[in-house]
Amino acid sequence: MIIVAINTPYLMEFDGKYIDDGCAVDEIEWVIKRSLEGDESERLILFVPIKCEKYLETPDLRDHLHKSVKRAFNNTLMLTSNPLYTNRLAIAMLPVLTVGIANFARFKFAADGRVEREVYRKPDPHSRFSPKNVDQPMRYLMSFLLEQYAQNKAKGSWYDKLLSFIFREGDLREVAEYIRSGIKSDNDLEAGFEIFCGRGLIGLPVRG
Repeated sequence: MIIVAINTPYLMEFDGKYIDDGCAVDEIEWVIKRSLEGDESERLILFVPIKCEKYLETPDLRDHLHKSVKRAFNNTLMLTSNPLYTNRLAIAMLPVLTVGIANFARFKFAADGRVEREVYRKPDPHSRFSPKNVDQPMRYLMSFLLEQYAQNKAKGSWYDKLLSFIFREGDLREVAEYIRSGIKSDNDLEAGFEIFCGRGLIGLPVRG
């Protein structure tokens, strides 16, 4: 399981001109590819944009965010067409509003032109801490693990043995149902979620 936290303003502002200052895409994709080499097990990769409140406000901004993530991590998404990884990769994008009340305003630049820091503002000075979707990465992770347990328990991997020790079979089904009942999928356009591939590996209904 791989979670990629994306520092969203660096991806979105100035057409991604400063992406290397805050979002090391090439290094991330290199790590992802190396982690997959020589391993035939199923994998879950979550792209999690953070600091993204501004970019979820309108349909146009959400669309821009989706296209920017796909463009930046195109090499990873292209792996899904590689026969070596067919049917064993689940990849999703889950924007998380860690604060919920602060929108990106601008970059503050150093004398040499590098980004020194990000500046945020509260659209409503009276608004309170209001995180959203912070539970979603963990729900996806747990649902993925439980689905792998259900499909591969005969193989006796370490987490199969651990889950069998902690839970009874019926308990696991109840836990899986509870976790999946709160999952947001690519039906939730307002949240900006998208499942690129591998719905079945996450334990979600596969679409025709």
